[in-house]
Amino acid sequence: MTFTKATKRPCGRRTLLGGAVFLACLLLLAAERPACAQASLRVDGKVDELCAELSGKTWQGGFRPDWLSSSQYAAAVFAQGRKSVGKAVFEGSFSFDLSYGKAMSGSMMIHPGLFPLDVLEFTPGDKTLRSYAFYGGIGVEVAPRWLLGAKISFRSEDYSKRKDIRHTNFGLLLDVEPTVAWLSPEGLFLQLGVRYRRLYEQIKAERLGAETAVSYYAFLDKGLSYGAYQLWDGDGIHLNESGVNVLPLKDDALGLTLELRKDGWLARLGALRTNGGAGEKGYNWFRFPGWEAEALLQYEPKSDRFSLQGAFDTDRLEESVMEKKSSGGVVIPEIYGWNAVSRRTRADARLEWTRRWAPGTNGARWEMDLSFEENYQYGHSFLNYPYTDRYDLWKSLLSACGKVHTGAFEVRLGLAGAVGFDQEQGLLSANPAVTSVPPYRQQEHWNAVKEYEKVPRATLNAGLNWYIPAVKGLYLRGDVAYTQAFGVQYLPASWRVAAQVGIGYTLKYQ
Repeated sequence: MTFTKATKRPCGRRTLLGGAVFLACLLLLAAERPACAQASLRVDGKVDELCAELSGKTWQGGFRPDWLSSSQYAAAVFAQGRKSVGKAVFEGSFSFDLSYGKAMSGSMMIHPGLFPLDVLEFTPGDKTLRSYAFYGGIGVEVAPRWLLGAKISFRSEDYSKRKDIRHTNFGLLLDVEPTVAWLSPEGLFLQLGVRYRRLYEQIKAERLGAETAVSYYAFLDKGLSYGAYQLWDGDGIHLNESGVNVLPLKDDALGLTLELRKDGWLARLGALRTNGGAGEKGYNWFRFPGWEAEALLQYEPKSDRFSLQGAFDTDRLEESVMEKKSSGGVVIPEIYGWNAVSRRTRADARLEWTRRWAPGTNGARWEMDLSFEENYQYGHSFLNYPYTDRYDLWKSLLSACGKVHTGAFEVRLGLAGAVGFDQEQGLLSANPAVTSVPPYRQQEHWNAVKEYEKVPRATLNAGLNWYIPAVKGLYLRGDVAYTQAFGVQYLPASWRVAAQVGIGYTLKYQ
């Protein structure tokens, strides 16, 4: 890929207005943006534009993870843009999401599965989630064939339940990656980055209703639904530990990324060493070290794009052996060691082909996308010696979608299917001569988790964009998706439907 300098653009009133709006939200991200916007912004060939959208969405139906609701609603606002200024390219976005669900119970976490620990409660109530996300990326030519870049992602979330046990959560994501790149005379682009990421979540639970605390139990899941089932303020749950009063979890990660581009080829590698834990103020109940890796190989000749993606992550949950000592009226926790509790691993591979073409002279533009994905999940629990359990899950996903843009309309249609296969060892004793109490399992929750992951399902989705001719850049959007599962036993229903409408505006710089 050749390197070209940015050309000067006329400073008309429309460009200045669009630039002012864009710069107001420039250095900020929507949470799930791919980590590829650094020095490579100077060579990725994308056009400068600004777009914003306001949307609303609903999900109905009982085929869902047991911590979601059968009736959910959401509203969102999103803005993103890209601008070239001299030898620099800027990119950024901002989003705000508000979602609401009825009669929700199960996991108290904002994103269950993000950490190897989970806390479940069993009193249905309405929950509200607010999420603010920002992203910013910059790529600058600092010397002939040398570029510097950086990206920053930030997401802040708060989650609340309005019925006993009430709980409020605060979540945070910070992801920073500075990069340096070199462009050879032959067009080889080489980029090296250092990445730091912090994940944080805090749960604060309390009882505000007329019922007594004895009415409310919680479950601390330490892997494969084995854990502690107690009153919500019990010492084994850690929601209301004396001196802390919240359950804080964090995960810090540090690693490297490498990216290469040449003649339509793109290769990206990344690895992170993670170090997480639960607790604060000396009360360090758990720690979970691990590591993550990801890879992408992509080839894009003219109208086709072929890509192969892979990801791998693993961590190990360890629980502290702690004693609370009193000295001078002050309770001081002392940690004597750590016991391994569980381990989990996940590997994903995705193969995708995308083709774009315009067969006629009527201006119609077509796009087709085919993808196949394989997931493998492994969990191993050894909570109470000598008992162990192991669970393996293989999942296959196949999807096909197409869209056509003709005149003032863009029509989308897609079909996807998934099926899983699992193998469960069951609780076994590694040493029958040792007598011990078997670990407690929340079996109802475990049945729902397994069923949602492996049951066969098919999804049909359709969408329509109308680009209003009277106002260039203004559009209306509508999408609907229906999922039907087969062989459901434990989940509330075998179907789920999602519908979304939005209005947006796109400004392309001239």
